Amino acid sequence: IANSPASLARAAPTTSSLGVLNLVAGNNTLAPGDYYYSVINISAIGSTLSTTGGVVRIWFDSLNYSGSGATIGTGPPGNLWLMGTCGAVAQFSGITTTISAIIYNPSGTVNFSGNNTTVYGAIVASSINLSANNVSIHRDFATCGY
Repeated sequence: IANSPASLARAAPTTSSLGVLNLVAGNNTLAPGDYYYSVINISAIGSTLSTTGGVVRIWFDSLNYSGSGATIGTGPPGNLWLMGTCGAVAQFSGITTTISAIIYNPSGTVNFSGNNTTVYGAIVASSINLSANNVSIHRDFATCGY
């Protein structure tokens, strides 16, 4: 992609789909590596998606967050990459959410319709729709290498 950092090049899943990922309440931890879920559902109250010891890249066709009080990513934003496949949709309609991740969906859409969401990291998408109250996006300069 012209004028983009090398780390933000077009990417495709490096593994076959693991199906549907439904995050439950409490801590859900993924080891470093690459994952591909056709659908990711986060609807439980107080869900946490954390990573341990390195970079986790999760490809998705559809990401649906409708819970309350979730924490998506617990380390530096560059340790969790949520990567949409061609035309993927990421929908954040839950409330009181903290996201510490890179949301990389260059040919898809990222929608924020839930209230009180804070994002630390970066968002790359074909379109980003904000129809919620109190959405804060804080770019993480360390992710870009400066």
